[in-house]
Amino acid sequence: MLDNESVKQFKGTILVRNAPEPHEFPPGICPPRGSSPVNRIIAIDGSEVPYKVQNGFPKAEAALLNIAGLVIKTDELRKIGRDEIPSPSRLRELETVKTMSAVLPGPNVVGVAPGQETPKKFFRWTLRRELDFKLDPDHESLLETFLSITTLAQGATAKFQCPIEDCTQLLTRPVADTVCSCEKREQIYSTDSLRAHERFYDNRSSQQAYTAFRQVTEHLLLINILRYFHQQCDSIMFDEIAFVMDGPLAIFAMPAWLKGHIQNEVGRIHQDLIGQGRRGLFLMGIEKTGEFVSHLEELDWLEEEGPRQRLENGTALVPTTEYIYRYVNPNPNTDKAYGEAVYYGRKILYKNKAGQHAVVMTPIVNAIGREPNSVSPEAFPRLGEALDIVDDLYTHLYRDGFVPLVRANAHAAIPLRTGQRILDSIFDRAGEVNNG
Repeated sequence: MLDNESVKQFKGTILVRNAPEPHEFPPGICPPRGSSPVNRIIAIDGSEVPYKVQNGFPKAEAALLNIAGLVIKTDELRKIGRDEIPSPSRLRELETVKTMSAVLPGPNVVGVAPGQETPKKFFRWTLRRELDFKLDPDHESLLETFLSITTLAQGATAKFQCPIEDCTQLLTRPVADTVCSCEKREQIYSTDSLRAHERFYDNRSSQQAYTAFRQVTEHLLLINILRYFHQQCDSIMFDEIAFVMDGPLAIFAMPAWLKGHIQNEVGRIHQDLIGQGRRGLFLMGIEKTGEFVSHLEELDWLEEEGPRQRLENGTALVPTTEYIYRYVNPNPNTDKAYGEAVYYGRKILYKNKAGQHAVVMTPIVNAIGREPNSVSPEAFPRLGEALDIVDDLYTHLYRDGFVPLVRANAHAAIPLRTGQRILDSIFDRAGEVNNG
């Protein structure tokens, strides 16, 4: 193998740090702490389970999607000991949960109505239908949220390739369902601009398409809830509620263009609250995996003492763009903010007062936050309160566990066998109808 000509000609190298060189820390940050704690947290998490359709054509597949929005009474939760395992009934007393579930078709699964005769068309139609979901019957649907925040934006949206087979047109995002202007005159959905169908494959798993739709739906659900409170509730409620996302405040891959619209809407609501004399929006994302979680572990290591011995408990660090490009994600172009195309928040590396790790994100809501190397507390709205609840609501039952997300994950998670049984029953019924 080493004699292979391609191996000999490979010129790449792995960038390594000089081990003897002292590793500097990111800048520290000390936001005001100890303000009045929030008494409610709304946490959002989602999952999907792909499934091979046993009685279908080869490669036939579908996925079961589940997204949970959990409201938890944090004032009551604080009364439970961190090492205590409360009964399920006790936890149910503290929680209110609503879930959105959907079946997403994959390769070799088609619909029964006109316009659904190919797997990709059926997939696109399903995404459009599922965004009609309403968390509250008197509030807008996820689709209406999507159209509202993107229509408010000034200027043209980047074009995308028409999803119709053999059509080469580049389309501007439609603000409503329409038809392509080509001679086929086939259906175009407003949700096609999310481009999840571009990772839909006819001959292999479409897991990337399912994941793209799940992440979009999670963030649209967040914005839908924020708009509900902003439109229908007294602004004082925002002082008492924290909104928590499982994962980063970011939109990745094909739908990443939506990130800017979400950032604008979050900033609009925050600034309006500030204008009303309120404390602004309390929104945070928490990452449990990834390169920044790993980097925090590296920073908190001492050669002789081992892991989590270097940083003092309660340490909060700001990885600026300059720092990230030097120590985490090498890039010589420091003029462009790290993750500018996908992140609508900034990261904080935090070792809480109990010694547990968290990568916390707060949203970009002002000009200071958009400055990629700013370490001013003003760039991180309500960060002190965010770090407070990471201190207050951790649990030793899970490594770096944060109780609201542990509970949200429990509601969102779909046990593999349960998901398979649900999809089995759906496709068994479909087979009975087709054979009948």
